[in-house]
Amino acid sequence: MKLTILATLFAAITVHANPKVGTFAKYDTVLSKGDKQVVAAISLELVRYDAAAKKYTQKVTFERAGAAPQIEEVQVEEANLLTPAVVASILTDCVKEGGKLEKLTTPAGQIDTCALTYDDAEEAGTVWIGRSAYGIVKQDSLDKAAGVRTVMTLNTSRP
Repeated sequence: MKLTILATLFAAITVHANPKVGTFAKYDTVLSKGDKQVVAAISLELVRYDAAAKKYTQKVTFERAGAAPQIEEVQVEEANLLTPAVVASILTDCVKEGGKLEKLTTPAGQIDTCALTYDDAEEAGTVWIGRSAYGIVKQDSLDKAAGVRTVMTLNTSRP
């Protein structure tokens, strides 16, 4: 699977970032289609900020056993990044907005989250938002066109 496809797949993650150079998160990831499965690790890190353009450069690293790491840098607009205050607001208003408060246990620890389901023309799934570097604690999604299910669980993070 090409990294550019994965970078697109993780566009949802980038909108939940804590906007600061050095922000890092690593996710244990399982991609599956039918009876085929790929176990991987995906790391996201904000590596540069362009104040004039108001954009961050985000490094996306895809690693799986038996293959060389694939690394790509993508641009993320500052306006698309959520602050810790916004994540806190999502947690506060979770039930009112149709979500469900859940405490998830991940390799990164036990984290209070808001589980939000979504279903649009391209993708359906659930995202668990909580206090972590990128705001995403877990995501379980199905790419409707490709038939690929992706489950990502936070392994480690730093703000």
